[in-house]
Amino acid sequence: MKKIQYIIEYIFLKIFIWIINIFPWKYNNGLSFFFLPLIKVIGNYKKITVENIKKSNINIHEDNLNKFINKVLRQNILTYIEMIKLMKMNKEEVFAHINFKNKEILEKLYENSGEKGIIFVLAHIGNWEILGQAVAYKYNLAAIARRQNNPYTENLIKKMRGKSGLEIIYREGNVALKVLRYLRKGYGVGFLNDQDGGISGITTEFMGRNCSTPQGPAFFGIKTESPICFCYTLRNEKNNIDVYFEEPFYPSKRKNESNKEAQKRVLQKLINIQEKVIKKNPYQWNWLANRWRTER
Repeated sequence: MKKIQYIIEYIFLKIFIWIINIFPWKYNNGLSFFFLPLIKVIGNYKKITVENIKKSNINIHEDNLNKFINKVLRQNILTYIEMIKLMKMNKEEVFAHINFKNKEILEKLYENSGEKGIIFVLAHIGNWEILGQAVAYKYNLAAIARRQNNPYTENLIKKMRGKSGLEIIYREGNVALKVLRYLRKGYGVGFLNDQDGGISGITTEFMGRNCSTPQGPAFFGIKTESPICFCYTLRNEKNNIDVYFEEPFYPSKRKNESNKEAQKRVLQKLINIQEKVIKKNPYQWNWLANRWRTER
């Protein structure tokens, strides 16, 4: 029964991909307006967004709330439209729609990567998938991801990522060992680190509220002394993607500091950077995931 369900899902996805790819990139914005009423009907996305906004300390006046929610939903629609287009896009097409704002930081990181590699920390802001593709076309890059339940859709996503040479570390088996191997080969390893970390995460503060944060970047950064670089993307007025790299830092454990204390300090530093970026561009962040699900 599951196999039939997966096949039906795959067929509908292939039809949707075909329809989206009829329209050139310049029509993405128009498509996002077209699909906006549909996404409001098929899920609780509006309700989830409102609940998460209320949990944060971000200040949005009641009169502007609906307008803000529409922007958030449209940004999510645009992200998925762009991901679908990535399945067909080649290297030249990717770089035609992406602008590296401070690529000298990226270049210097790879020049000095050696046997420690680089830890890239990303957030669900703008389009993180196209960022990974663009970097992987030029440099050695791996990213941690969850395998899709549907093996047919997983194969589509795997092919899309594989075109650029992006290596995927699935969250299964000995993930830590795999990450360490890539870092020792001088790879950059990407961590999406702005969602709930569950009971195994470390307590940090985000937008004035306690949350659980995945410990991966801090754990590996302290263990390997690899540089940590927060990077993110933003859509510009032409609906292309601008890429930014923050100045990297080298985490270490202080004297008389436990591993957990050191990890919490490093993670809070990353959270503070993320929060600053999100507050400047609030509607481009993914408010649909419950960041504060595991409250401490």
